[in-house]
Amino acid sequence: MSETPTSPRGAAPPGAKAPPGFKAPTGAAPAPYPIDAPAPQIEPGVDAPKAAAAPPGAKPPPGAKAPPGATAPKPAAPKPAPVAAPVAAVAVAPVAIAVKPAAPKPDPAKVAAAPAVAAAPVAPKSVSRREFLNYVWGASMALFLAQFGGISFLFAMPRFREGEVGGRFSQSVADFGYDANGLPNANNVGKFWMVKVDDTINAIYKVCTHLGCLYGWNSTGKIFACPCHGSQFAVDGKWIAGPAPRNLDAFKMQVLDASGNVIATSNEAGEMLKLPANADRIIVDTGAKISGKAHF
Repeated sequence: MSETPTSPRGAAPPGAKAPPGFKAPTGAAPAPYPIDAPAPQIEPGVDAPKAAAAPPGAKPPPGAKAPPGATAPKPAAPKPAPVAAPVAAVAVAPVAIAVKPAAPKPDPAKVAAAPAVAAAPVAPKSVSRREFLNYVWGASMALFLAQFGGISFLFAMPRFREGEVGGRFSQSVADFGYDANGLPNANNVGKFWMVKVDDTINAIYKVCTHLGCLYGWNSTGKIFACPCHGSQFAVDGKWIAGPAPRNLDAFKMQVLDASGNVIATSNEAGEMLKLPANADRIIVDTGAKISGKAHF
């Protein structure tokens, strides 16, 4: 097959024209091109060469276009996830447990016939000097606490018999007043004066309200006078002079008739009690002291 002669490569002949649509690259010399080159001819029965297929996974260059009639490659199918192999069953061999036979029970006849073994005597433990002193000290403290507790109980819970100081005294109506010598009648056991002024009576404590001295009766002045610091009181117990801060103290009284009924009682201030006409006995309670009224 004859070929059409072409111009030598390198420079275009004078008067040659570039093919339609051809653009020379900028800044470069114009590329050589065939002059009036005819299209290549393919012999009959020979297939046209096919473009080489792109390798799998290759991406086309940017701006490249697929040739006409070409089909896009299909995406590769995802690989299946690996499947774990089944675990083979492990056979466990049975463990044999040896059981010891129970010990034979002893024969009761042989046990009864066996001689008893006497226990060895244990020597008594001696008490050291320190332990002995600790025992003595503990016993002494226990005894002291027991005595102190008993005394405290007796002091907090006093029990007085009738006719004793702190108890109840039964007096007749005639006991209140003055004796033949003009002195007020007194109960020395109960430590109180049985005074009477007109138709009123009172049981006055024989202890001075200043510092606790025992005062007496002054026949000249017809008053009670304390020898310690000179405090003076009237026959009804009211303060007259001296350092005593209040009147004389008195005891609570109950007036009974012949049947034993209470017909009169002392008031809370311990003032003189009016004696009823049918009065028979007077009960003086020395366990119920009434403080005298302060005079300032």
